[in-house]
Amino acid sequence: MSAVEEGVETVLHRDKFLQVLKQEAPSADSFANYLKLHDDRNSQLDLLELYQTLNRRQVQQLWSSLQEVCNHHVMSGPFSEDDEQLEQLPVGERKQVVRKTVGIVQGVITMATIAISQDSPIVPDALQDIVLVLHGILPSLPEVAVQLKTQISTLCEKWWLKDLSQKENAVYNAMMFFLKQSLEYKAKGTSVKRVWGLRQVLSIFSYQDETMEELQQLLLLCVINKTYLGAAEGRRFLTFLFGLHPNFTDKLHKTIKNQLPTASKAVQKYYGEIYFNAWNIADGLFKEKIEICLQDLMYRAIHADRSGPKPLSDNLQLLLSYVHQQKHKPGVDDMLYTLYKPILWRSLKVANPAVRTNAALLLVDAFPLQIPDAPVEERDQNMQKQLDILWSLLEDPEPMLRLTAVRGVCRIVGLYWELIPATVVQDFLKRVIDDMANDCNSADVRAAVFKGIMFVLEQCPLSHPLLKTMLPRLRNHIHDKSEKVRLAFAQLLLKIKSVRAIKFWDVVPLDHIMARIAVDKVQTATILVTLLFNSFVPLQKDSAKILERAIYLIQENPQTARRFFQLAPNCMAIGDTVKYMLLLCHYVWQLTLRALATDPNSTEESLEEKENISDEDLSVADTNTMAGLLEAMALLWAASTRELSQPGNGEWKQKLRNKFARCLPDFLKVFHDARCHNALVQLACFLKADTIPTFSCGVVSKLKGMSWPTPALEFGPLVSCLANWGRLGDVLELVTEWLTIALDGPKAQDDMGDSKETKKGKKKRVMFVDPHQPQPMLALDMLDYIFSEYLCRECALDTHTAQLSTISHKLQGVLTCIEDRLATGRPLTHDLLSDDFLLRALQSYCLLQVHLQQQNETPSCEFFSQILDWADQKLVPSLSHPGIENTQGATSTVSTGVFAVNAIQTVLQVAGDLVLLCLLSDEQSCTLLQLAGAILSTDSAADLLSSVCMLTCRVVDVSAVSPHDNRMQDLVPRVLESIIQTQVYLVRKQKDAARQKLQETKSAFQTIIRAHVNRRSLNQNLSHDFMATIMTAVVAEMTRAVRKGSEVGTCDRISDLPTLSAFLLSTVNINAASARLFVEELSHCAESGALQGLPGHYAALLILNTLQKDGWRAGRLKECADVVQQQAQNLAGEEQEEEDSAKRKLFEEITNLSAKIQN
Repeated sequence: MSAVEEGVETVLHRDKFLQVLKQEAPSADSFANYLKLHDDRNSQLDLLELYQTLNRRQVQQLWSSLQEVCNHHVMSGPFSEDDEQLEQLPVGERKQVVRKTVGIVQGVITMATIAISQDSPIVPDALQDIVLVLHGILPSLPEVAVQLKTQISTLCEKWWLKDLSQKENAVYNAMMFFLKQSLEYKAKGTSVKRVWGLRQVLSIFSYQDETMEELQQLLLLCVINKTYLGAAEGRRFLTFLFGLHPNFTDKLHKTIKNQLPTASKAVQKYYGEIYFNAWNIADGLFKEKIEICLQDLMYRAIHADRSGPKPLSDNLQLLLSYVHQQKHKPGVDDMLYTLYKPILWRSLKVANPAVRTNAALLLVDAFPLQIPDAPVEERDQNMQKQLDILWSLLEDPEPMLRLTAVRGVCRIVGLYWELIPATVVQDFLKRVIDDMANDCNSADVRAAVFKGIMFVLEQCPLSHPLLKTMLPRLRNHIHDKSEKVRLAFAQLLLKIKSVRAIKFWDVVPLDHIMARIAVDKVQTATILVTLLFNSFVPLQKDSAKILERAIYLIQENPQTARRFFQLAPNCMAIGDTVKYMLLLCHYVWQLTLRALATDPNSTEESLEEKENISDEDLSVADTNTMAGLLEAMALLWAASTRELSQPGNGEWKQKLRNKFARCLPDFLKVFHDARCHNALVQLACFLKADTIPTFSCGVVSKLKGMSWPTPALEFGPLVSCLANWGRLGDVLELVTEWLTIALDGPKAQDDMGDSKETKKGKKKRVMFVDPHQPQPMLALDMLDYIFSEYLCRECALDTHTAQLSTISHKLQGVLTCIEDRLATGRPLTHDLLSDDFLLRALQSYCLLQVHLQQQNETPSCEFFSQILDWADQKLVPSLSHPGIENTQGATSTVSTGVFAVNAIQTVLQVAGDLVLLCLLSDEQSCTLLQLAGAILSTDSAADLLSSVCMLTCRVVDVSAVSPHDNRMQDLVPRVLESIIQTQVYLVRKQKDAARQKLQETKSAFQTIIRAHVNRRSLNQNLSHDFMATIMTAVVAEMTRAVRKGSEVGTCDRISDLPTLSAFLLSTVNINAASARLFVEELSHCAESGALQGLPGHYAALLILNTLQKDGWRAGRLKECADVVQQQAQNLAGEEQEEEDSAKRKLFEEITNLSAKIQN
C-alpha cells in the first residue's frame, strides 16, 4: 500500500472514529471495536497516529465523549464476577460483562496514555477529570483486577512524571499500589525501581496527619524488606526516607533496631550503608537527628549482650563498621569523634568485661578517633591516649579483651606503621610476640597473635626487617597443645614463605616441622606439607634430584614421610601425581630387576625409564627405604583414588595399572619384609586380578593360614583386594565356615563334608585334611572390617546379601550358647566358645542384622525387639542371682556374674548406637527404658550404672523432638530416680570406687538433666519430677554428715561437699534453669516440714551457703534460706521445753548461718 493510500485510510478511520464519539450517547461497542483494531497486528489502524492527526478542537471533542463513556462504565461497573449486579446472570455471561467493562476502561487508559505521551501534550479538562476519576477508584477495585489497577497506576505515574496539572491529586493511590506491589512475596527489582522513580511524591504529604498512617506503615515495611535492601535503588530509596520528616526518622530508626538481633551480616552492612548515606546527604535538623540515631547505635553496641550463637553486639559492630570504613570522606572523622567521645572512653574503664570488650572492639575498628583540623599537639595527645588504652587492654584479666587488644594492635600496626613512632611500634610487637604469644590462659589469644602477625606481614612490607629478628622466638609454638594455635602458626609459616626477606626455616627448624607433620591433625598437617612440598617434591627438577629428595625424606623420618605422601596429592595436579608415582615405581623396579639379575634396559618404555641406576644407588637389601618407597606409592594412589575415578582421568589411571601390573610380580619375588608386603598388597587392591594371577590366586589361602589375634593391618588389605576384584564372597564363605564350626560343634565340619557326598553315594575317594584350624574370632574381626570399610560394605550389601543372611542365621545361635553359659555357671566346654567369643558374636549378630534390615529398607530394627525380650528374660535374672551353686565354688560365681554384666553391656551398647541413629521406634525406646529400670533393680546395678546412664541419655536426647509422648514422660523420671538410688547405694557400699564411677556418668547425667528440664518447661504437669529425688538425696547425705559431726560447715566449694552431694550439685549447676529448679524443690521441702529436725534444717542451710560461695547459677538462695530459718525457728519453739544444750547450740548455728547467707 502506498503512502498516499495509507494517509487516506488514516483520515477515513479518524472521521469514523470521531463520528462514533460525536453521538449524544457514544456507543461503547463501537469504541471497543476500534480498540480491537488497534490491538490487532494485521490492522492498519494505529490510535497513536490517529491521535496525532487531531487538532485542538477534535481533541476536546474526543475527550468530552470519552469522559461520558468512562463515567458510565466506571460508575456502573462491574469489575469482578462477584459483583452484586451480576447475581442473576449465568457464570458465562458474567465473564463477558466483566471483560467488556474492563476492556472499555482499559481503552480509555490507552487513549489517555497516548495523549500524555506527546512531546507537548494537550490536556483538556475532560482528560484531567478522567485521570482523577480513575485515580479515585483505584483503592476500591477488587484484587482480581490486578492488570487494570497496574494500568491505572502506570497512567498516574506518567501524569506525575510529565508534571501535568493536578498531579498532586492523581498520584497518592498509585504510590500506595506500587508500594504494596513491591512488598509482595518474590517481588521483582523493577517494582522497587518504580517506587524509587516516584520518591519525590512522598515529599508532598504531611507525616503528622493521621490519614497518612497507612502510608507510613508501608514505608516502615520497606525498611525491613529484603527486596529493597538487596537492590541499589531500594537502599537509595530507604536513604531518602530518612529526610522526609524528623518524627518519621525516629520511627525508621526504631524499626531498624527491632530487626538487628535477627538480621544477617549482609543486611547489617546494608543498614550501615543506609545510615551513612542518609547522614552524608542530610543537613541541618535532619543531620542532627541521624547523628542521634548513630550515637544510639553506638551506645547499644557498647552495652549489648555478647552471649548466644548470634550476639547483638556483633550485629551492631558490623553495622557501625561500614560507617567506620568511610573515614576517608570529609566530615566523618569529626562526626565519629564527637559521637564516641561521651560514651566510649568511660566504657573502657567499667567493671563489666562484656562492656569493656564491646568498647574495645569499636575503638579498634574506628581507630584513630580524631579531629583532623585540631592543633597538632591536641591530635598527638589524643593518639597517645588511644595507644595507652590499647597497651592497658593487653594486660586486662579478661581473655576476650586481651584477644581484642591483640587483634587491634596488629591491625593498627599493619595499617598505620608510618604514622606511629618507631619505638611505640617496636614495643607493641615485642609485647605481642614475647608476652601475648605465651598467654597460658587462653589459646584464642595465642592464635590471634599469629593471625595478627600475618596481617602485619601482608599489609606492611616495612615491618619485615623488624619481624625477621623477632619471629624466631615463636618457634616452639609449633608444638602448642592447642590445635587452633598450631593451625594458626602453620598458616603464619605459609605466609612467611611468600615473604622474600624472611626464611621460614629460620623461624622454625626443619626437623620441628617434619615432626609435627607426622603427628598433627589433617588440617594443620596439610598446611605444613604444602610448606615443604617444593623442597621434597621438586617437580621442576630432573628425575635424579626428585628421587634423591624422596629417599632423603624416607630415610630421615619414615613416619613423617608416610604422612607427607598421604597428603601430597593435595599440592599437585593429578597428572603430576601419576608421573611422580611412575618415577618411583620405575626406580624401585630397576633395583628389583638388578636383584633378580635381569637387564633393566630391556624394559625401557617411557621417558622415565631411560635413566639408568648407578652402583652408588640403593639396593633392595635396604628394606626400610624400599618399604618407604612402596608405602609412598600406595599412599599416593589411595589419596588420588577419587580423582582418578573422574571421567577425564581414565588415561592416567590406565597408565598406572599397566605399569604396576608389570612391576608388581617382580616386587613380590624380591620383597618379603612385612612392611613391604603390606604396601604391595595395598597396591594390588588398585589392579585387576587377572593382571597379577599368581598373587590373586593365593590371597584366600593366606587368609586361611592366619591365626587370631591378627591385626587388621595385616588381613584388611587382603580382604580389600578381594572386594576390589569381586571376590568378597570367598571371604564371607570362609567366615561362614569358621563360625559354623564354632557354633555347631566339632561335627559341623564332618557334616559339611558328608553333605557334599550325598549325591555321589558312598564311594571311595582321596580325602584331604585341612591343616588350618578354624579361627572364629578372626572371622568376627573380618566381618567387622568388612562393615567398617565403605567399599567392602557396599560390595557385601549389594551383591552378597544371601551369604550375609546365612552368617546372620549362624550367629543367631550364639543366643542359645549364652543361655547355656549362664545356666551351667561356668565357661562352655567347647574350646572355640570362649566368653569373649560369645560376647563378640552377640554384638556382630546385632550389627549384621541392622545392616541387613537397612538394606531391605525395613522401617525399624524389628529383630531388636526380640533381643530386648531375650535380654529381659534370660540376662536380667542372672544379674539378680549371679551365683549358681556348683562344684567349682566362688570362682565360677564371680565368672558367671561378670559374664552376665558384660552381656548386658553389649546389648546396651548396641541399643545406644541404634537410638543415636534413630533406628528404633518409640515403642522400642520405651521398652529400652523399662529394661534399664529392671537392670537398676538388680544386684549388679552399680556395675552397669555407666552403661544405663549413657543409654538413657541418648534416648532422652533423641526423643526430645517428641515432648508430648506421655509414656516416655512417665518412664524417663522413673529411670532417673532409679539411677539416683543406685548412686546412693554406690556411695554407701563402695566408697573407694564411687567417685570414679560417678565421674564416668557425669556427662550423660548432665545431658539427661538438661533434656528433662527442657521437657518440664514444655509440660508443667509431668507425673514424676526427679529433681525432688536429687534434692532429697543431697539433703539426706548432708543431714547424715551433720549428725555424724563431720566438718561440712567449712566447705567453700561444691567439690568440698560429700561425694554424692558434690556430684549431684555440680551436675545440676549446668544451667540456670536446672539450678533454679533445685532451689525451688528445696524451698518446697522446707515449707512442707519434710526436713529431719534441726540437723536437716542446718544441712539445708549448709547447702545454700556452699552454693552461694561457689557462684551458684540460680538466684532465690536468700528466699530459700529465709524459709528454712523460719521453719527451724518454729521447730525450736515446739521443742523449747527440752533443755538440750546441743540443740540450742545447733539452733544458734542455724540462725548465724541464715544471717550470713542473707548478708
